[in-house]
Amino acid sequence: MEKVEVLIPCRLDYLAVLAKLVEALEGPLAFNEEEMFAISTALVEAGTNAVQHGGKLSHEPFRVVVEGDAQKLVMNIYDHGPGFDIALVDTHVTDEDHIYNSRGRGIFIMKSLMTQVNYSFGQGKGTCLTLVLDRKANGA
Repeated sequence: MEKVEVLIPCRLDYLAVLAKLVEALEGPLAFNEEEMFAISTALVEAGTNAVQHGGKLSHEPFRVVVEGDAQKLVMNIYDHGPGFDIALVDTHVTDEDHIYNSRGRGIFIMKSLMTQVNYSFGQGKGTCLTLVLDRKANGA
């Protein structure tokens, strides 16, 4: 299983590093174009949330750990934020009440692209977002 771990400064300017990370894994893990789009989009969205929500108090770097093989890709994004009530932010963005909101689509986007999206909150120790992509049986 391939594993890559990086620390990203808590600035939006550095989110392009996450897209480059996905590009670097394309060869060793033989991602197809659809997988590349899904992984890159979800990871950059997760990084955006880590900077805008998880790092706004501490400004400490967030950590990204990516592990994958032919069957599964798991991405863990760790930030220093206090966490949040998922029920308050996990609204259906296509509902009439939310359709014109300019923010709040990140979790929806990640859930649309990944097989699993899970959050765990440490008591004052930050947030871990886990994104999982189960790969298709034919390796595509």
